Amino acid sequence: MKGTVEDEARIVQKALDCGASLAGISSVAALVNSRSYAGGQRIECAVKDHSLLVLALAQGAQWPEFDCWDSQPGGTPGNRRLFVIMNQVIDWLAEKEAIHSQALPYNIEKGGVFLKGAAILAGLGTIGKNNLLITPDFGPRVRLRAVLIGRELAQTGPGEFNPCESCDMPCRRECPQKAFESGAFDRKRCSIQMRIDKFEKGAAYLDAPVKYCRNCELTCPLANP
Repeated sequence: MKGTVEDEARIVQKALDCGASLAGISSVAALVNSRSYAGGQRIECAVKDHSLLVLALAQGAQWPEFDCWDSQPGGTPGNRRLFVIMNQVIDWLAEKEAIHSQALPYNIEKGGVFLKGAAILAGLGTIGKNNLLITPDFGPRVRLRAVLIGRELAQTGPGEFNPCESCDMPCRRECPQKAFESGAFDRKRCSIQMRIDKFEKGAAYLDAPVKYCRNCELTCPLANP
């Protein structure tokens, strides 16, 4: 069953009313055929005539612990807040719209989707030189989750936002592990810093929240408008 433009607008507005900083709709079929899945990965739990509601939650300066990993369920305060928003939207879709939906796991290997790719198709932003989603309103300071919706809805993107074209890339210069030295993002080098942060700074979750390196995010000019 196909939804209408009014359905899409109503669902996006509900997500914003529940606390999402940004929200948009991505087609599952379009995501499967996008560059994100060029390597052959599959969306295990989604069917192609369904849609994704992509949610972004912005981290403001007033919430510094937003992204610190701790021993509580959900990993970070920001992720726990996203769970609340997702569950509120899911309940509303079932009760008011008679639409089945489900929150997707964050990890691809557990049934999730490529969130940055979905966010681009939903019109939330673009991939920056720091390999992060860059949004017009919040720069890279957002965290993402997705809800699978059992209805085909109109996409809300992609857009034409392109802020990195003339940037001198402080994000790449400030990486402590030189993860962009080759000109592309090196996930293995980034992982080295994450392990350092976890075991040296966070005492392996036991004594303090883990404050992972965010230099590539926080040095972006759009992170500090």
